[in-house]
Amino acid sequence: MSRRIRIAAALCVATVAACAGTAQAADFVVPFNNWRVGGTLTLAKLQQNVSFPAGSTFNGSADLTTGQLTGTVSIPTFTSTIRVLGIPIQVTQQIVPTGPATGTITIGSGGTATIAGSSSDTIYLRSLGIGLLSIPTTCHTAAPVVFGLNYTGPLSLSTGFTFSGTTTIPRLTGCGLISPVLSTLLSGPGNAYTLTLSPPS
Repeated sequence: MSRRIRIAAALCVATVAACAGTAQAADFVVPFNNWRVGGTLTLAKLQQNVSFPAGSTFNGSADLTTGQLTGTVSIPTFTSTIRVLGIPIQVTQQIVPTGPATGTITIGSGGTATIAGSSSDTIYLRSLGIGLLSIPTTCHTAAPVVFGLNYTGPLSLSTGFTFSGTTTIPRLTGCGLISPVLSTLLSGPGNAYTLTLSPPS
């Protein structure tokens, strides 16, 4: 065998070995493609629930090898009704993530999953309506609202996951003269929430 042939053979063997090593080291990744997001946020001061709209989705992945969880939540603009002093007000809202949802995931004995993560979002009030009158606004939270994503239970890709906790709604800004009024009504700690992630239909 000539020297040139021996070098080519050695390169082929090295390439195959490198590919095999890469395959063995590949992470085990669970994808979440268009998972449905549901749930409610309870406005503590008004004791009223705001439901997340249909069409909300989560796209991301859980790397079970590195223990990293990441993804993006998408919530369409939606309108809900709250009552202030008995008067129904239609509030059009937009929840905009400030970045991807991130966290860690570990799998214990018996397949129990432990997730510790968070999602950070700015809440915008796009319009306020009373009866037939609708007033556009540029209101938004002065700082992001942080939703903790903490879960311990089965790792089920058929039923999904439920997260719950409480969060603080920061003061509202950009609302003009009514910023202090809206902040008084909506801002503050102790706002309970429930978030569900379930596989697409």
